[in-house]
Amino acid sequence: MEKKRIIGVFCLIGILILGSTQAVALQPRGIPADVNGDGVVDVLDLLLVLGVWDQTGSPGWIPEDINLDGVIDVLDLLEVLTYWT
Repeated sequence: MEKKRIIGVFCLIGILILGSTQAVALQPRGIPADVNGDGVVDVLDLLLVLGVWDQTGSPGWIPEDINLDGVIDVLDLLEVLTYWT
């Protein structure tokens, strides 16, 4: 229980600092490139990655940062193509 409380505090701090609820992006995903969480990697995930192309932030700042390097780029696009279903 204490571990969940600590994680919750860090998420709250992240939300306050970033001014966003995008901290959810750091939650583990079943399929790494399933950006929208619908259980498949398809054109919808591809469009989400392209929609934030070339944006930067902290590693894993949004779900589209699939490789967790803080940059939405060709490496994230390649992850979508690798896991395409």
